[in-house]
Amino acid sequence: MKGFPGQCSRAWGLVPSLSNQRLGGGTWSSDMFCKNVGGIDRVARLVLGAALVAAALLLLDAATGAWLGVLAIVFGAVFITTALIGFCPLYCPFKLSTCAPTPANH
Repeated sequence: MKGFPGQCSRAWGLVPSLSNQRLGGGTWSSDMFCKNVGGIDRVARLVLGAALVAAALLLLDAATGAWLGVLAIVFGAVFITTALIGFCPLYCPFKLSTCAPTPANH
């Protein structure tokens, strides 16, 4: 099964490791979360995430527990996290990637 265009060739899920095979279990593989967030997308996510967190703290009273402020912080944190790790789980079901294709999969 091919992965995201230009990135990974393995579907994400539990991948058995050699040390865990005799127990019949599986462990998380480092390449199961293949990068699917490209450079421009990452910058946009960082800017939007920081803006949401700042707006939540300064304008939406997130510190006092206002629901709109807390929601803005949650969404801001998700945007910042996905930008930093380069992986967006919502892209997976649609097989989307904003990364540039690599010559191997092109």
